[in-house]
Amino acid sequence: MKRAGLAACATVFAVMSLSVATTDAEAQSFNCARASTPDEQVICQNSYLAGLDEQMSRLYSELRAYMSVPRKDALRNTQIAWLNSRKRCGYNEDCIAGHYNNRIAALQSSLAQYR
Repeated sequence: MKRAGLAACATVFAVMSLSVATTDAEAQSFNCARASTPDEQVICQNSYLAGLDEQMSRLYSELRAYMSVPRKDALRNTQIAWLNSRKRCGYNEDCIAGHYNNRIAALQSSLAQYR
């Protein structure tokens, strides 16, 4: 019984270690292996943009945790509109960064009313 418990702990530890060891290409809120649009490809190749994507994703998730279902639906709709707008940046890194900075500011402002 003791060995089974140790083996289970070792397995959990190994899985947790793998999930912590991420590279820049794995840090985005989306899978870079499936990046199909120019904006996604640029984000996957640029650690600054990848960091902005992670920050935006964390704020978005945190905000959703405070919201009722109707507000979550509205937030999802604004996120979809934002993603479509970001897509129009194509390969333009400055445009993508500007979109992220604006979205992060908007999410932080919305979160302020819940904190």
